[in-house]
Amino acid sequence: MVNLTLSRHNHLNGFRTTGATPNEAMAPVGFASGSYIMQYSIGTPPTPTWGFVDTASAIIWLQCQPCKKCYNQKDPIFYSRNSSSYRKIGCDEDECEYSHRLHCSEDDHFCQYGMYYEDRTYSNGHLSAETLTFRDQQSKAGKIILLHILFGCGHDNSDGLKLYDTPAGVVGFNNEKLSLISQTGFNGFSHCFIPKDSSLDSPLHMGDLAIFEGGRTPILSVGFPDYYYVGLHCISVGNDCLPVPSGTFNVTMERKGGFVVDSGTLLTQLRINVYELLKEKVIQMTKGLRQVKGTPGLLELCYRGTIAEIEKKTPPITFHFTGVALTMSGLNAWIPNGRGQACLAMLPGDNAFLISILGSYQLQNINVGYNVRSRFISFKPMDCTKL
Repeated sequence: MVNLTLSRHNHLNGFRTTGATPNEAMAPVGFASGSYIMQYSIGTPPTPTWGFVDTASAIIWLQCQPCKKCYNQKDPIFYSRNSSSYRKIGCDEDECEYSHRLHCSEDDHFCQYGMYYEDRTYSNGHLSAETLTFRDQQSKAGKIILLHILFGCGHDNSDGLKLYDTPAGVVGFNNEKLSLISQTGFNGFSHCFIPKDSSLDSPLHMGDLAIFEGGRTPILSVGFPDYYYVGLHCISVGNDCLPVPSGTFNVTMERKGGFVVDSGTLLTQLRINVYELLKEKVIQMTKGLRQVKGTPGLLELCYRGTIAEIEKKTPPITFHFTGVALTMSGLNAWIPNGRGQACLAMLPGDNAFLISILGSYQLQNINVGYNVRSRFISFKPMDCTKL
């Protein structure tokens, strides 16, 4: 929800905009380093940069010079000393209390943050304030300039996956105070991820530009505040729901379990017992395809053929959420492995908190709207190149 202090600060400082209202913004999104990344600029004068679009992350952060440790990134690393609008947040300022990820540095008495991810990526540095600039994707609304946006200026960073051309950091879109969507006070946002092999941009709309169309499912107030939990009642293969134990996707008193939508995770992850049932049912109902060896623990179920051929001969997979059923197309359900084969684009895995995840690969060509004010997520399959 919108934080009153941040709202007051934004009101006092204002939004400087060109050709657009203060209640909306848009950013181009592309696919790189195994995920969807968005472009924006930071500082004065503006420095272009990219960050992972992460609906499960609580903060905006990017690598900053001087680096104690920085990974390789394609674009120049942001150097705060070259920006006239950069400011570090002091330990005695209210903003240093906004998250459990923040702490006071006894060395310089400035507020510091720490972010750690399951893939061993991490970022540590100063909580700071800067000017962010977004451009209109269709070059009609000009640019939108947001003042005093809190972000993590990371001087000690590691890319856990060691990918080539890793973006500068992460843009957090979750429910917490330091996420971009909470700081701006926008009512929500939406993304429509163009298929990852496309060279086109994919639109991410914020505020009044956000698209909330199609079926809706409530955002549940359970588990961890970082995540967008939704109620999943059934995964069907063909017309049959998988015979999973009752309550498999519920959140326990210990905050374990549940089902979340996470744009920062590429492939959907299911509890191991659920994945095994899904795999066995797909195999049972598939006719006329040659099954080939997959990779245990990763892409286990693979067939020879194109995605179009496999889609015709395999049963549809549908996620039945509260209020909406989302059927996976061949594009969303199967991923090519480069050898004339395609594999089921879902992974088995019981993470530390037994959370199941709907990943961004399954959201290609689906407009997904997150209304944080009315607390629902909408899904509408469409050709995202038409937006």
